[in-house]
Amino acid sequence: PATTEIYTLSLHDALPIFFIPIAIALGKNNFENLRDGIDDIVKNTNVDDAIYLHKAILLSNARVSDIKGDKFEKWDVLSKNFIDMVRKENITFYDLMKASSDKDLISRELITRMEISFKYASALYLCKRFLRKDILSLFISVLSKFPDTLIAKKYGMKTSEDVSKMAADVLNENLSVGKFTHYLREHKINPGTTADLMANIVFLYLLERHLSKIK
Repeated sequence: PATTEIYTLSLHDALPIFFIPIAIALGKNNFENLRDGIDDIVKNTNVDDAIYLHKAILLSNARVSDIKGDKFEKWDVLSKNFIDMVRKENITFYDLMKASSDKDLISRELITRMEISFKYASALYLCKRFLRKDILSLFISVLSKFPDTLIAKKYGMKTSEDVSKMAADVLNENLSVGKFTHYLREHKINPGTTADLMANIVFLYLLERHLSKIK
């Protein structure tokens, strides 16, 4: 379909976008089948869901990236004509997530059945209890493997990749957590997408723990 090539979708501060499909899916599935339930919810979204997302982005002033000249077709979620366009071309919430999944980790999570979140939550399942240092270690591990989307949108992909390499150095004990933190603060770099992923990972862990107690 003909689309507008101006903006790619950005979804930082994305916890509601994670928690809502989890909550709906959990109403129809047990935890063991939760990923399939989430996939079903996201894939069966409709045009109205895309419009609600558009309105939410406008209300929250969520960050979007200007990528003029990009080879891929993008939908302009800030366009005044966005609602008419998605209705005319029957573009769903899932379509928007899929279109932006190569540039946004949150979108990627939603079309991959929350692959990253469930993978790292499973690491926490093996712990009878975990401490703040375990959360920090997991955060750095996720950041080392997945360049942060919010950093990329603010400072470019190279900076995001450099931060991921520094996170890997922390894991390999080639860089201290203190120096890494100082660097991020000094340069006002916020791994916000990783923070959203971590919140979802911990939420899934706590959810599984709670459900296991009430079986």
